[in-house]
Amino acid sequence: LSLCRIEEAISQNDKPVTTYDVMCSLQNEHPNAELTFVIGPDNFLNFSKFYRAEDILSHWQLLSCPETVPIRSTDIRDNIVKNRPISHLTTPGVARIIKSEHFYVANGG
Repeated sequence: LSLCRIEEAISQNDKPVTTYDVMCSLQNEHPNAELTFVIGPDNFLNFSKFYRAEDILSHWQLLSCPETVPIRSTDIRDNIVKNRPISHLTTPGVARIIKSEHFYVANGG
């Protein structure tokens, strides 16, 4: 397992980085790889609304995996933005990494 910072690398100003952008960049970095986009069931149900959804499906496989924990990254992000604790939403180690790396903080990660 390693941290991938491809979204940071391809981001431009305040323009959103889309799944399509990420998949294209990953494919360019690994031209011989057969990539699969893994998605949760909530996003799977709304996949048709993704930017260039049909292009994603025509180039890569899509795999929807069931969620095994009731905690979502959205909950963690929302709590951080609202300056609320996240200790009840994740492990102490993950909470330390999120804080030290300034993940989910505007202008920080």
